[in-house]
Amino acid sequence: MLALHVVGLGGDFLSDDFSHLSVIAQNDARGTLGAWLVERFFHGLDNGNFAFRPLAFVSYALDWRAYGANATGWHLTNLALYFVNALAAAALVGQWLRGAPGRGAGALTAAAAMVAFPFAGEISFWPVGRFDLLAALFSLLYLHALPPAATARPINHAWRVLWLWCALLSKESAIPLPLIASLVCLCSVSTQMNDELRGRIRFTVRETASTWIAFAVYLAWRAKLFGSIWKVYPSSSPPHDLAEWLDRVLSVRHVIAANVSGTTAWAAIAGALVVVMAAIALAQRQRLPRDIALLGLVLLFCAAMYALAPTFSFPLAPANGDGGRHLYLAWVYASLMLALAAAASCASQWAIVALLAVAVFSEAQSLGKWQAAAREMRRITSRIASFAERVPHGSYALLYLPDHVGPVLFGRNAQGGIVQPPRQPADYLDRMAVMTEEGFDEWSGRLSRMAGPGNAYPANIDGIDKATLYCWNPRSDSIVPLTSGAASRNAAQWRREAAAKLQSAGCFGAL
Repeated sequence: MLALHVVGLGGDFLSDDFSHLSVIAQNDARGTLGAWLVERFFHGLDNGNFAFRPLAFVSYALDWRAYGANATGWHLTNLALYFVNALAAAALVGQWLRGAPGRGAGALTAAAAMVAFPFAGEISFWPVGRFDLLAALFSLLYLHALPPAATARPINHAWRVLWLWCALLSKESAIPLPLIASLVCLCSVSTQMNDELRGRIRFTVRETASTWIAFAVYLAWRAKLFGSIWKVYPSSSPPHDLAEWLDRVLSVRHVIAANVSGTTAWAAIAGALVVVMAAIALAQRQRLPRDIALLGLVLLFCAAMYALAPTFSFPLAPANGDGGRHLYLAWVYASLMLALAAAASCASQWAIVALLAVAVFSEAQSLGKWQAAAREMRRITSRIASFAERVPHGSYALLYLPDHVGPVLFGRNAQGGIVQPPRQPADYLDRMAVMTEEGFDEWSGRLSRMAGPGNAYPANIDGIDKATLYCWNPRSDSIVPLTSGAASRNAAQWRREAAAKLQSAGCFGAL
């Protein structure tokens, strides 16, 4: 399984990676990188959303210092975290099953399931998946700090608060962690209490009080920064009715279809059947204490909660199929549940092996698509400098690149970063930029303004008719013209003309 990941470590950055790389490199060049990182804890990203993930940007800065603009190193960091998470899950299951039969099988299953995430391309390969990887790692460390059957010392509470804050400062998806901790504690059997529900509740409150206080501090800080406790994207909103919510839930079919190709239905059915069998094995608890079996069912609930939580803000996936990263934390808890099920019953182990085989099949396809896209991006970025230096004075070049390639985010949010340092030896934004399929209206108006009197940027453009739309031809390994600047005077016509010529020009992507 490791070979699936290692073989594609090369390739370039994709999509949002370029914007993150660019801002970090620019701050480092100005000598303000440290101050910028500290500011992330107090101001968020200043890019129109309320994403508050400073620890992930600290990790990006460390990658920048270690690898510079070499994307392979950044991919390697993601891969290392991906496998560290698997080890952390195995250690956690081993702690839960201490003294119980099937401990080895449970720990091995946890590790195997964690590295068999079906949509791994968005997580183990794409640097933007770092947010989810770190949130998962710190969540697992937090759960490991929960004593399964004893009252915690102050140092334990300190570790829990630390890991909770680290998870929350990696990505907002860690917000359910205090609830999950409370449910885990309810399943624990303490030697210092009886087995009655009242005793369990007292134990849970005592063990998670510090967690809830720390969580309240985090929410208060978010409210101070953004005026919102829960919202991350300004455009996100709860579903208006049940039909809209169901449509958001069912959009997961796009993720499955984009990654598993023609076996979509069989993959979904196989996964559902195995989860049902695992739940039955836990309910029967043939070889496990009652509390461990109950914990497995709680983990199944947590997995479902994580899978459905995004649907109360936005659809799980757009039609092109990206969005698998939104399911990673759900997969983490499903992996823990499957591990306990494997320890509970020998029969369930064979069903889990079958599920993981399907997951690895999907994982191989997902990784292959992301790795291929990154290799193509490297070919493109390697041609930018020589092309940009040939753009005549008084002209402007727009390079069309697709926003997505299948489920892979490609040119989105990378329009400037692709043609600027540190990926390029000089800043070519004064003579060229990247444009995606959503940019025809925006660039039509922008080019008109550029050609107007008194416009100073880009400094060398003389008129709208001297702007040319180009595209990438992978067969000739070159950037080729697509439409003239005159076509951009009418955005709709410009788009139609580009779409009609794109295929005949042998260009990458679609319109």
